[in-house]
Order: sequence, then structure tokens, then C-alpha cells
Amino acid sequence: MAALMERPIPIQPETLERLRQAVRLLDQLHTFALPAGPELPRESLEAGRDAIARLQSPEIAQEIFEIAGEHRRGRPVTRRHVAAAALEAKQQNPSLTRLELAQKFCPCDKARHNADCAERLRRDMQRLNALIRRILRDYPA
Repeated sequence: MAALMERPIPIQPETLERLRQAVRLLDQLHTFALPAGPELPRESLEAGRDAIARLQSPEIAQEIFEIAGEHRRGRPVTRRHVAAAALEAKQQNPSLTRLELAQKFCPCDKARHNADCAERLRRDMQRLNALIRRILRDYPA
């Protein structure tokens, strides 16, 4: 087993690009799955890089390390995780209105959620739906 971990597994460039694309899509999907958390500390990133370097090549490991350590542009994602729960509720009960979904799932601090809350939730649900369709299209089971 140790000998397998020391030899890099050869990967074709087109396979590597497809893997990168899959990782990007899964990263986007992850933003809908969990509330935003802290960025990984540098020590964790370095440990991951070293583990990948043992399985692959140091060049691939360094590239992944740099991508993982990049800070995302723009405002951090804070409320997308509720879109998955709202989408599931809408699928189970199609008669729910946008405002009812907002009252139940909107994470803002308002006592009564309004049309703005409903619109933000609707947009997040649409984004999640589009992402799921794209993943199912590009990576069929």
C-alpha cells in the first residue's frame, strides 16, 4: 500500500480539467449545503497539499493548494443554505407561496418577512435548481 502512495497516478490533461470542473461545481453546491463557516487555516491547507503530493505530483498538489487558499471575491455567502430547505419544502408542498416560504426560511432578523425576503429566497432557489440541473446534465448517474 505504501508503494502505491509514493507513485504519482498518471492523469490525462483532459481528465484533470474535467476533475477541476467537477470540483468547481461541487464547491458551488457546497455553498447551498452548509452555512458559511471560517476559511481553512494555512496549516490545514499545507497538510492537504502534502497529502496530495504523496498521491499525485508536487506540481498538482501546489496548484490545488493555491486554488484552495484563494480568497473568494465579493461578499461572503451567508444565506444560501436555506435555499435547499426551502426548495425541498416547495417540492413537498407546491401550494406554498413565496411569502410563506420566506416566513419559514428567511434567515434575516425581521419579525415579518416581506417581498424582498421572498425575492432573495426565490433567486437562491433558482440558482440551486439551475446548479443541480447542470450537475445532473454534465455528470449523469
